[in-house]
Amino acid sequence: MRFIDTHSHIYFSQFDHDRDEVVQRAKRAGVDRIIVPSTSLEDFDKPIKLAEKYEGVYAAIGTHPYDAHLMTDQDFRKISELVSHPKVVAVGETGLDFHYEESQIEAQISNFEKHILIAKESSLPIIVHCRMAKDEVFDILDKHRPQGVVHCFSENLEFAQKIFDIGMYISFTGIVTYESSKKIQEVAREGDLNRLM
Repeated sequence: MRFIDTHSHIYFSQFDHDRDEVVQRAKRAGVDRIIVPSTSLEDFDKPIKLAEKYEGVYAAIGTHPYDAHLMTDQDFRKISELVSHPKVVAVGETGLDFHYEESQIEAQISNFEKHILIAKESSLPIIVHCRMAKDEVFDILDKHRPQGVVHCFSENLEFAQKIFDIGMYISFTGIVTYESSKKIQEVAREGDLNRLM
């Protein structure tokens, strides 16, 4: 069986000492493809450089919600340019995260919608981060109907079904294995297997 790691930040500095080995171990374990999403303005070039260096590694370009207030029109133009690279396969990660009081909700919503428009214009899927903002995330996704995945899914089966109904996917991380993650485990058991990553 062969696998795709759909979300791996192997450009982070903690991989600087053994990144080659990490990629080789993944291949030996049957991971044929690795998608590396950017998360901040400073990171835009890093996933692309890795994608150019390693066979089977691909990039996604976007900014995490926490950086939404820093984004300028020039930054969005840069994303629009970079997504035309042949090894860029998605836009993101982007989305909404209202965990902190100073979340700057309006900036996050604007940032998210601009990323979705770039994804649709480029015919690329979007990688969506959603934390304590499920209703707002769904409203925006339902409005724009992009292709893509709600990454690191941590909501309930009802919300998962709404995501499936608009044609999107969800993905799990190791959180699904935690004993306390009952609602996520229910989604893994009961959700549409054709829409799970």
